[in-house]
Amino acid sequence: MDCTWSPDGGAALTLTAPQTLEGIRAEVSADGARVVYEDTAVGFESLAGGRLAPMALPYLLGSGWYEGYISACGMENGLLRMTCLDGYGEEELAVDTWLDTQSGQPCRCEISYQGQTLLTAEISAFAMNRGNNENTEKNLGGGVSG
Repeated sequence: MDCTWSPDGGAALTLTAPQTLEGIRAEVSADGARVVYEDTAVGFESLAGGRLAPMALPYLLGSGWYEGYISACGMENGLLRMTCLDGYGEEELAVDTWLDTQSGQPCRCEISYQGQTLLTAEISAFAMNRGNNENTEKNLGGGVSG
């Protein structure tokens, strides 16, 4: 599966395997989701009281990193584990991410709701791209990086 996420546009994922599902594209944002591919439809069961579907994982991961806050961080099995909380009260989701300590790249993630793990994913070939007008001063309040 290939996934992309942006704070403005939400997430898009394209299935690359198995061959029978190859090319199906899902787009997920705060406004909802849609699945696109000729006449093929894919059904996804809702989780977390109807607030979460498996195809929303890339959107929730990006949103948790971008809009959530870090509630815990520490080493686990040679990886850095970071927990971000996104939302409040009944709407709160926990986004756990394990990062490689050498590269800083995310290796895997879990999305939890009310203490129950609902979605997990292994992450490979991760890339972070800046938008046209993004820099550390704008996004982090620091000086422009060199």
